[in-house]
Amino acid sequence: MITIQVPTQNVSIQATDIAYFINIEENIFNSGLDGSGPLGNQDPVLIGEISVVGNNFIRVDQEVNIPPVGAYILFLKNNSVNASGIKGTFAEVMMTLNSSNKGELFSVAAEVKESSK
Repeated sequence: MITIQVPTQNVSIQATDIAYFINIEENIFNSGLDGSGPLGNQDPVLIGEISVVGNNFIRVDQEVNIPPVGAYILFLKNNSVNASGIKGTFAEVMMTLNSSNKGELFSVAAEVKESSK
């Protein structure tokens, strides 16, 4: 288990997301002149699945790699948990116009996926 202190909490991070890191120290002098950007061509290194998210930390129970101090931490949404589209047998939507001006709605679309049989 590893607990990683993070200076600010990203509101979209949640348990089951997959944590990665990029070692900034190794890439600090790569200015991106070749179009690769300030982090160079380094691929993100897997830390593991996030199990707990706190105000200023994340916890990974079974880490694959331990990030060095100062590494850039990033995360990927778990596709098996966060699939896009509406799921289930019922959905209700309410749309409001918060203006006194006339408005027109040209189109509304939704992707619906069957969640069970």
